[in-house]
Amino acid sequence: MRIRTVMIRWLIPVLAIGFVAGCSSAPVARGPGPPTGFSGQGTNIVLEEVIGSMPVEGAHQVYQNLHVGLATIVTPRKASNYDPAQAASLVCRLEPRVAAQVLKVLTDSPTISPHRLDHLRDALASTAQAAADEALAKCPEAATYNLEVVVVSLYWTDSTVGRTYRGASAK
Repeated sequence: MRIRTVMIRWLIPVLAIGFVAGCSSAPVARGPGPPTGFSGQGTNIVLEEVIGSMPVEGAHQVYQNLHVGLATIVTPRKASNYDPAQAASLVCRLEPRVAAQVLKVLTDSPTISPHRLDHLRDALASTAQAAADEALAKCPEAATYNLEVVVVSLYWTDSTVGRTYRGASAK
């Protein structure tokens, strides 16, 4: 019984420290080039999902939530100029502008037919890219990178499904 108590008393804190240290370690420095072995290849950064309620043709409830998943593909114009932290910072700065414009398209749209999602997806991608380009035009370091915003997911849920915000308290 004493061995078990000692094991539990020491093993759990050691595992917890190992877990926390592994989760909070700094990224590995990879030198001046891109993080992969391919010249000119940068990184992909997934953005927060944008959710908008809109009327849907043929739905049981008039309004449905459309979840739009966006990501950015960031590639350096020259492999020697690649800085992952700078690329992530650029994306972080433009994300709210992109999300706001995507939401504007969703909320300004008339009743949507599920059979015409391809047109909506293309409009969302075009709007997101235009918002990113406009935001990047104001950043001098943006000239170092090519940045493409793409729609990576698009799906409907009923109005009872929403977003759980980070830091929200559980009741």
